[in-house]
Amino acid sequence: MSSRIFPPQLLEAVLRDAPFALNIVRASDKAVFANGSDARMPRSSANGDGAAEGFRQYSFASVVDGERFDIRLTLDNAAEREREQELLRLALFDDLTGLPNHTMLAQVVAAEINAGAAEPFALAILDLDGFQKINEYYGVDTADRLVVAIAERLSSCLGEAEILAYGSDAVFGLFMPRTDQLAAEGHLGEILKRMKSPFHVDGVEIFCSVSGGACLFPRDGASYRELHAAAAGALDRAKSANRGQVEFTVPHLSGASNNLTKVEQRLRLALRDNRFCCAYQPKVAIATGKLVGVEVLLRWYDDDGMVRSPGDFVSIATDRGIINDIAYGVLDEILDSIDQIDVTFGEHASISLNVVAKQACDEIFMREFIHRITSGGAAHRFVLEVTEEAFFSASVFRNTVLPMVREAGLRVSIDDFGTGYSSLAALAEFTPDELKIDRVFVTDLPNRSRSQAIIETIDKLGAALGINIVAEGVETKDELDYLAANTGIGVAQGFFLGKPLVLERPRDVTAHAKIARQRENPRQIAARRTAE
Repeated sequence: MSSRIFPPQLLEAVLRDAPFALNIVRASDKAVFANGSDARMPRSSANGDGAAEGFRQYSFASVVDGERFDIRLTLDNAAEREREQELLRLALFDDLTGLPNHTMLAQVVAAEINAGAAEPFALAILDLDGFQKINEYYGVDTADRLVVAIAERLSSCLGEAEILAYGSDAVFGLFMPRTDQLAAEGHLGEILKRMKSPFHVDGVEIFCSVSGGACLFPRDGASYRELHAAAAGALDRAKSANRGQVEFTVPHLSGASNNLTKVEQRLRLALRDNRFCCAYQPKVAIATGKLVGVEVLLRWYDDDGMVRSPGDFVSIATDRGIINDIAYGVLDEILDSIDQIDVTFGEHASISLNVVAKQACDEIFMREFIHRITSGGAAHRFVLEVTEEAFFSASVFRNTVLPMVREAGLRVSIDDFGTGYSSLAALAEFTPDELKIDRVFVTDLPNRSRSQAIIETIDKLGAALGINIVAEGVETKDELDYLAANTGIGVAQGFFLGKPLVLERPRDVTAHAKIARQRENPRQIAARRTAE
C-alpha cells in the first residue's frame, strides 16, 4: 500500500538531508527503507541500549492493512545540542551586538539579589542621545553599525565582573557589582566622557553623546523591576537636565523603591493644593548690567516642606500626563502677577517660559496655552523656550505650532543650544529669536579653550542670522568678564547675575508647609535643619 501512495524513492528524496536517520523494515519480506542520513548514523550500540554513544534511538512498530512495519528513528545528540545552544543564544543574547540582552541582565541581577548580596551594587541604563535623529539622517544600516561601535567602546571600559547588556534603540544596561555611589558615579562619568569622542562608521565621522541613569541596591529597590524603574527615572532626569551626563536616583524624592506611582500621587496632590509656584531668574545685558528679562522657573513645595526643582519631577509629570495641567496653573499665576512682575523687574522685561518637547509638538495644548497668553494682553513680552527635542517632530512644530506662535506675536528661543543633534538642523528650517548657550560651555570658560571656540562660533552664527544669543549658567565674575571682552553676546543669566526670586510665596503653600512640618518625625527634623 505505502509504495502505491508514497513510493520509497520519493520518500527517500524528500528525507535525504533530514537531520535524523529513518529506517523502515517490512516484517513480511524484510524489505528495508532508509533515508540518506541512515548511512551516516552508527548501527551498533556502544552501551548496549541500541544506540551508539552520542545518539538517541526510538523504535516502534506500526500495522497497516494487516502488514507490520518496524520503524527506527535515530537522532544525533550533538545536532540537538547545537540547536538548543542556538535557541539559548537567541533568548539571552542580542543578535546585533553579541552582548547579553536585558533578559539575561535581569537574571544576573535577580541571582545576585537572591544570593543575598553582602555589598551594594549599581545598575545603570545608558541611552544614546538623539538616536532617532541619527537613524533618520544616516539610515538604519549606518545607525546599526554605530550601535555596534558604541557597544565595542563600552565593552572596553568594563571593570572586573561588570556586565554590559543591550536592549534596543541604542539603550544599554550595565551591572556594576561591589560598588558605592561615589565610585560608580566616577566610573560612569569616565565612560560617558569616552563616548563623546567621534566614531568612524562607513567612512563618516559621527559625534554623539550618551546619557545615563543609575541606582543602587539595596537603597533604591529590592528587585530587578524596582531597580530598573529607579534607573529609568534617573535617566529621564539626566536627559531633561543636561545630556551626556549621568544622574543617580534621588533618595528623598523616590524613597527606598523609587516608587514612581507615589511620586505621581504627590504631584497630583500638589496640583490640587496649589503647591506649584514660580521663581524668576534675571536676564541681564552684559554691556550695561541692565535687567532685560526674566526666565520663569517652576518650583514644587513638596509635602515634606522641601522645595523641588524641575529636574526632580518634570520627567515624571510628563510621563504621567500631569505636565499640561501644571503648565496651565503656572501660566495663570504669571498672568495674575503681571503687575508685581512689572514693579519688581520693570514693565519692559521679557518673560521666558519653558515648554517641554512633548508639549511643543502638541497642537491642542499649544493652542490653549497661546490663547491664555494672548488673553492677558502682553503676548509680545513672552518668549517660549523649547529644547531641540521638539525638532525630532519638526514637521509638527514647524507646520502647525510655529505659525500659531508667530501669529500671536510670541518669540521663540532654542534652549540648551549645542548639546544635541538637531539644533543646527533646526536653524536650517526656521530662524528663532534667541539661542541659549548651555551652561556646560560657560562653566570655567576662561580656562577652557574648546568651550571658547564653540561659544565664539555660536556668537558669529547668531550675528550672521540675526539671532540674539544668551549665555546661561554664568556663576563667576571671570566668566562674565570673558564674555564681555571676547564675544558680542548680548545677554547672560546665572547665579552671579541674580538667583531665582519667588515674588510671593502663596499663603496656602506656607500653611501647608507648616502642617507638613508638624507631622515630621525627629529624623526628618534633623535632615531639614541640616539642609537649612
